[in-house]
Amino acid sequence: MKYHHLVLLCVALISIFCTKSAYSKVTVLNKSGDPVKTTVHFTVKKSLQLKCESDETGNVVWEKGGKSVETLNELKGRFELKDNKTVFTINNLKDSDVGNYTCAVYSNGNKISEYTVSLHTATSSKWGVRVSKNSNVVEGEKLTIKCEIRGELTLSWFYKNTTSGDNYTTLPGENGRVKLKDYYDEERKVNVTGGLLIIDEVDMGDRGEYICIGKSADGQMFNMTSTVRIKDKYAALWPFLGICAEVFVLCAIIFIYEKKRNKTELEESDTDQSPEQKNTPDHGKESNLRHRQ
Repeated sequence: MKYHHLVLLCVALISIFCTKSAYSKVTVLNKSGDPVKTTVHFTVKKSLQLKCESDETGNVVWEKGGKSVETLNELKGRFELKDNKTVFTINNLKDSDVGNYTCAVYSNGNKISEYTVSLHTATSSKWGVRVSKNSNVVEGEKLTIKCEIRGELTLSWFYKNTTSGDNYTTLPGENGRVKLKDYYDEERKVNVTGGLLIIDEVDMGDRGEYICIGKSADGQMFNMTSTVRIKDKYAALWPFLGICAEVFVLCAIIFIYEKKRNKTELEESDTDQSPEQKNTPDHGKESNLRHRQ
């Protein structure tokens, strides 16, 4: 019985210390050949080669999103598999090639080893940033500028006061009035870090150019400028006051004119009497004398 227990103990120790664990790794052949970590950035319209290395013997299958690349229409005619499918090449890379690619090794229908890398576009003709070209806000109100991005970009903001002609300054700055906040892009399902520029209460000194700059992993820059105009908070009142003043002046002119015209008519009615009206009593006397004769 003791001998039987000893045999079981030896088998257990061998299974723990002597069993070789399976592993896989992926190398990028058209670069340094070092093992890929987790993310690979590629350039659109170029080619990319990945090599799967494993210490296990079996069938190598390349998968994207859990599906064999050989069954994907989006890769049809653009990929190659060589050296017993250990080398996977994608030609004429497109934005749609972004995703997770897995080098899987199968034995007797079971997956015994795998390694996954994530492919991302380094640059693209569709990449860039976008802000509203002009932003108009009333003094004392809140200013919000949203920088929309296309691609994997790191954002930064700059400001230039066009009135004073100062150089561009990095935002948010030291005064604490300018805030940068994140927002969630519903279309791309990603969080955009620092994509919102917010000033709670703007003043006339905030007018100028606000520039959103996006930088890709390979150093390419994309930018767009929003020109901010600050309106006087009483600006809407000035036209109304101007109209009121014009009406007042017009009424005053009409009043003065009518007053002078009435005064002139009264003076003329008092002084302008005809000679016939003044001699009427004398004619009456002459007629009386003739009747008496």
